[in-house]
Amino acid sequence: MINSKTIPSIEIKGGKLFSNEVANLNFENSTHDALVDLTERMVYLNQSYHNSVIYTYGINTDKNGYSNQTYLTNKVEEMLEVKFSFEEKNFSIDNTLYDFIYENRLITFFKYKLEPFADYDTFEMLKDNGLLRMINSSTGAKLDLKIGRYITKINTYLNLLNPKNIEDIATKYKTRCDENVEFTFLVGEDIKEGYKTENYDPINSSSLWGSCMNNKTNYLKIYTKNPNVVKLAVLKKNNKIQARCFVWKVNDKFYYDKIYYYREHQLGIMKQNLESEGITSIHTLSFASIKLDFCDFNKYPYLDTFYLLDMQTKSLIYFDPEKDYRLLHDQHGEYAETSFRYTNEDY
Repeated sequence: MINSKTIPSIEIKGGKLFSNEVANLNFENSTHDALVDLTERMVYLNQSYHNSVIYTYGINTDKNGYSNQTYLTNKVEEMLEVKFSFEEKNFSIDNTLYDFIYENRLITFFKYKLEPFADYDTFEMLKDNGLLRMINSSTGAKLDLKIGRYITKINTYLNLLNPKNIEDIATKYKTRCDENVEFTFLVGEDIKEGYKTENYDPINSSSLWGSCMNNKTNYLKIYTKNPNVVKLAVLKKNNKIQARCFVWKVNDKFYYDKIYYYREHQLGIMKQNLESEGITSIHTLSFASIKLDFCDFNKYPYLDTFYLLDMQTKSLIYFDPEKDYRLLHDQHGEYAETSFRYTNEDY
């Protein structure tokens, strides 16, 4: 309900807000506060909100009557209707995609006849490859493309999102497509399965396929023989490994090491799963030492972080510059005796 004078409906023309009115409005169910950038958040005004509060809604316009800011304070009881001057179309969206676009307030990006997608009226989320499928129900024509490309094209008309917004939406979309992934840990001899490329999806340019330790399972004893302090976290989809990283036990807490992944968005999924288990990045520490049960082997893997091995204390370290170590930073199973001692002249 409008609690001041009645004002005309606000209309979007060519992606810009056009109005010379400033008014106090009541909305129902909203949680916005402070200054909001209208070019990025206009789509939010078309959705239902929660928590009844009264808002003051103000539109600042320049000399041509264009605006890109709105002020929202206090509470609201009724939604402001925002209209675009584009032709609407009848369209259908599958349930999974609908849930995604509703949660991310993207319905405005599907309801108008905008080129080059004006003739497509049916939309589906393709979970197998993370793409958006568009269908012309009259001709049966289909077009599959990345959600980020679609939103970017439509945004040239609506001007609601910046590049970072679109990037975030694309990442969320790919994550949603990968909801059926399995997160688990491999321990002991099972760790070798995480390094066999037969357990990966087809070869690509990913960090997972680029790992120098792939298929070198005879180098992995420092992991397989020390199950009390190290395990391999893996992300699987259709029984194929999508991401992996080592998890180390340091002072009774667990920390994850470098993550190798098949697709870029799976890095975020892996981190979410690790952090939900209370596991944080090893790089939040400036020094760490891990006591091993066994450490004297003929071959060693390339270690990303704990590449200093103190044979006297049977410890992996990163790192104490006062000692001699075996440097485990070789791709061919070898090690080097090394020292990180320094003097005051080094500074």
